[in-house]
Amino acid sequence: MRYIVTQEIKSETQVLWFIYLQDLAFLTVWIMLVLVLKENVHGYLRIPYYMFSFVVGVRMVLRVKGNPKRRYYQALAIYIGRPKNIYRYFKEDKKDERERDSAYPGRHTYYRV
Repeated sequence: MRYIVTQEIKSETQVLWFIYLQDLAFLTVWIMLVLVLKENVHGYLRIPYYMFSFVVGVRMVLRVKGNPKRRYYQALAIYIGRPKNIYRYFKEDKKDERERDSAYPGRHTYYRV
């Protein structure tokens, strides 16, 4: 008997080639924001403002290289919303410490700060 296991439970709705529904919603909000803020831009700089806004909008919709499940605007929202007063201590392994010591002999002290 052959069992079929689903690979993906959540799928995104694709509107165009690489544009998904949530990307389209973000771009719509982005375009509305650009059009609202155009009054604050000098007349001579409106065309470069539109080009820059287009490039930034497209870039924000692309996926993050280190985390392919996130888009840039999602990663930016997570980064801005993170708690800033929390200190996380990561303990080094003894193996990593030995490799560092052998790679740079005489460049460290045995006193820990």
